[in-house]
Amino acid sequence: MKQAPLPRRVRLAPLGHYTRYVLLAYLRQVVLIVLVLWIIALTIDLWPQMDNITQACHSGTTRCVVRFCLLRTPRLIGPLVPFMTFLGVFVTELMHTRSGERTLFFNSGRSPAQSLMPALLLGLCLGPMDVALDAWLGPASMAVQMKERIGRDGQRLDRARESNLNWIVLRDGLLSTHVVQTGRPVLTQLEFFRFAGPGQLVQVVRAASAEQVGQSNVWHVKTGRKWQSPDGIARLSMSDALTGNAMAPFTDMDLQLSLDPLWLSVIGMEVQYVPFRVLLALSGREAQGYRDAPYRTQLHMIIAEALLPGIMAVLAAALAVTFLAYGARAMIAGAVLFVGYLAHSAIRACALLGESGDVPPILAAWLVPLLAIATVILVLRREKRRR
Repeated sequence: MKQAPLPRRVRLAPLGHYTRYVLLAYLRQVVLIVLVLWIIALTIDLWPQMDNITQACHSGTTRCVVRFCLLRTPRLIGPLVPFMTFLGVFVTELMHTRSGERTLFFNSGRSPAQSLMPALLLGLCLGPMDVALDAWLGPASMAVQMKERIGRDGQRLDRARESNLNWIVLRDGLLSTHVVQTGRPVLTQLEFFRFAGPGQLVQVVRAASAEQVGQSNVWHVKTGRKWQSPDGIARLSMSDALTGNAMAPFTDMDLQLSLDPLWLSVIGMEVQYVPFRVLLALSGREAQGYRDAPYRTQLHMIIAEALLPGIMAVLAAALAVTFLAYGARAMIAGAVLFVGYLAHSAIRACALLGESGDVPPILAAWLVPLLAIATVILVLRREKRRR
């Protein structure tokens, strides 16, 4: 007697037809959303400075504008990659729900947790791209803009022009100066107030310029006036300090200033535009004249960005396949979309808090990703208990 054939064992393939089909759908939506938001962001960024750009053109206007758009792209798109990933996954899952494909996927025996492989692969694709945009392409494109003095930011951050006035707190005093980059940082129109203790002013130096001597903390100061009281007993009135009365003139002198020349080369520049090698150096050495919180925060944010698109993709997929699997009610869809926007806003807010020193840099970079992962775990456990 012939025996009935044993039923074929069904196994889920991580890189099977479902994964490839959904991953391609995710990528199509992400590319479409990137194009739409890129056009909107470029319009907002380009419109106020169009005259400035066209006047700086030495070749064809159209070519110059297109080139400038490409130079601005890394800075405009980089911060939005995690949110655009969330939107791409959310829109795709919404379309699958409305077409009935999500029900078909579930009827094949695939649980919500097993439906996350395409989102994970999407994160593996977009994570390195996000890191490249923020760590290398963004600073490199800004370096070109500064060198060619094209656009508002390129002219504002031009290293060859005198910077705005900077007040720098040093270990032993307070420095007011402008900075010009001529191969090496040069201090101009500087005023230095040295203190021997709280409220004990012992030296005031006003000079036209100062240059660093070798790699030391000694700066050669030229053409200025000084006042000095080694014991801090003699008093200098504020009016005398401001007008230069009671201050002896000098032609040149050496002055001890604990300043980091590498930091002076990027002074006044937003951390997003600082070259990655400089960012690594400033975040890993003793801070001299600057706060290292912005640089350490940016470094941790770049590291987190390797995983952030994947985390946002998994968050969108978990929420969609759990709450929008059998119907796309407007209230629930809006709530899922709000969660993604809230995560995006929280990432930006944490970055600002980290740069200001109100939150530790590592916490600023990893708080939102960890909360997103915890949300995914809770949602999947809740769905598993329901089943």
